[in-house]
Amino acid sequence: GTGTFTVTAGTYSYTVTDANGCQKTTTVIVGQPTALTASSSATTILCNGGSATVTVTANGGTAPYSGTGTFTVTAGTYSYTVTDANGCSKATTITVGQPLVLMATSTTTGPIVCNGGTTTVTVAATGGTPPYSGVGTFTVTAGAYSFTVTDANGCTKTTTGTLTQPAALTATITNDNSVLYFGYSLDQSANINVKPSGGTPPYKVSYTMNRPINCNLINSTGDEIWTPGANTSTNQYTTCPSSGSSLGNPVSTSNTSITSVTGYSLNVTLMQNAVITATVTDAKGCTFTVTSSIHAEDVRCFAGNSSIVKVKICHKTGSAKNPCVSICVDNSAVAEHLSHGDFLGTCTSNCLPPPLVRTAPLVKSYAELNVRVISNPTYNFFKLKFESDRIKESITMKVVDINGRIKEVKQSILSDQILEIGNTYNAGVYFAEISQGSQRKILKLVKLSKE
Repeated sequence: GTGTFTVTAGTYSYTVTDANGCQKTTTVIVGQPTALTASSSATTILCNGGSATVTVTANGGTAPYSGTGTFTVTAGTYSYTVTDANGCSKATTITVGQPLVLMATSTTTGPIVCNGGTTTVTVAATGGTPPYSGVGTFTVTAGAYSFTVTDANGCTKTTTGTLTQPAALTATITNDNSVLYFGYSLDQSANINVKPSGGTPPYKVSYTMNRPINCNLINSTGDEIWTPGANTSTNQYTTCPSSGSSLGNPVSTSNTSITSVTGYSLNVTLMQNAVITATVTDAKGCTFTVTSSIHAEDVRCFAGNSSIVKVKICHKTGSAKNPCVSICVDNSAVAEHLSHGDFLGTCTSNCLPPPLVRTAPLVKSYAELNVRVISNPTYNFFKLKFESDRIKESITMKVVDINGRIKEVKQSILSDQILEIGNTYNAGVYFAEISQGSQRKILKLVKLSKE
């Protein structure tokens, strides 16, 4: 009964018997350490791609232990083995998770349609850990924008973009005659032209006046005229009624798809002051407004019992007692009176022309047609240079003397052409009327005496 025996923990009795059969029993208790255990825990990864701390601990067995402690890890599954002082070991496995990737997106309700305008950007988020801050709708102007979204764990994501805008919508307004004399055929109308630019073509232009149009004031011939010109296709409130003195504000609107090269024009014949307003609207509905002021006076008069309309002139008499008198003259005589110092309209108390009164023959300035007189006054001949952007359209010139008699007519004049005229003219005052299409210029030419 003697010898060695392999046992586990517990209480054991062994009986020994000698050669004579005598016996003796011995009892032994075999002990063991408590069971060795290993455990692991991890902190939370707050943001996708971040890290966590794994803590490995041990219990039981025989201290001290190896393999315990803290470890920095990313998302994944990890296994750790703990060993006690007797070489006993125990493994622990842990899986570390993480949130989905935080994503931020931005969308707009549409482009910025007018220069200086705004649009709405909507910022949204997915992934990460809801709820989110920094999401919603935002009003933005043109240029680069940046929005940052933050989730419940403080993780952030930025979305960026760039918004463009059209060039600023602008317009220029030109008026070839800002002082009008109703009844004087050479100086009672004005051409108003608007040229849009920028914005988004094509454009529409609407003209309005700050007062009603006058109709039927004198012998049913006192109608003011409102005529749409180039590139206008609709016209409202411009036909005078059979009776009555006014209509609503005249309006002319362009519906033509056209760029700013040509522009939009309006021709008016007025007898009272007015302000013309042009509103430009581009294809996106953006608007720009420009105005032009016109000084207008009704200078019609009727001499005696004649029904022929003449023009009212303040005539300088040269007399100290009556330095000026109001007279009615024919249209053809106006330019000569003006050249002598008279002025259109009613005489003033001091016989001096008030502001905005014509004191010289009208010479309209056109952007497309220009005539330069190189020698004026002259003893010999006049040298005229003709300039026009419309090179394919011929120019016509008619020269008359002070009495309206035609001196010469020249046709088919070309742009950049130089003419020499007047070498055979007698000394005196002449007027050259130059026309190209609907455009016209009147020049005063003075031939001096050689004596």
